[in-house]
Amino acid sequence: KPGAWQRDVAQALRSALQEASSTSAPASDSAAAPPDAQADAAEPAPPTAWRVARVDIAEVSRRLAPAASMAPLYLRCLTHYRDDLRAQELDVDDAGVALACMLAASLQALEAHAVTLPRWSKLTTWLARNVLPAVDWARASTPEQQQFFARMALLAVALGEWSLEASKRGTAAQATARLMAKQHLEVEFGVDAELLLK
Repeated sequence: KPGAWQRDVAQALRSALQEASSTSAPASDSAAAPPDAQADAAEPAPPTAWRVARVDIAEVSRRLAPAASMAPLYLRCLTHYRDDLRAQELDVDDAGVALACMLAASLQALEAHAVTLPRWSKLTTWLARNVLPAVDWARASTPEQQQFFARMALLAVALGEWSLEASKRGTAAQATARLMAKQHLEVEFGVDAELLLK
């Protein structure tokens, strides 16, 4: 279960989502956006202030896995995140970017809106403006920071890959992807999926 510091993140995220859903109209990040808004479409998500020394993903996979037999799967997910999604982070892990990716993957599972680079970047920018300043990153120990990064990166890949696969398998599989996203949003942050969608 999430530790005390992650509960602070959860509170800040819930507050920011509630504020955003009640005060602002949703911004479009579809392909129909004006051409100038697409200028940086291929750019990766910008770095955040939530950077931490790179975690040993083999060790954290063993620690996070509920059973030893699942550790290789966890390691494959974390390797995919680090090598394929954020290869530019050579000596640090960025927990803020991983959190944005987890939220984008949740949205992919919930509403079949792909995790595009523009969507990931916009979520990262929104988090950096509305959530990260409300949480004292320095209050978390390095192991807590590394574990938070690993949890978010792991869930980003698991949710993203399963929802992509489920989209090819039909209604029942898609329902399991939505359920998986809803459950992880609730467990990790106490966030109702409908609030995130709003």
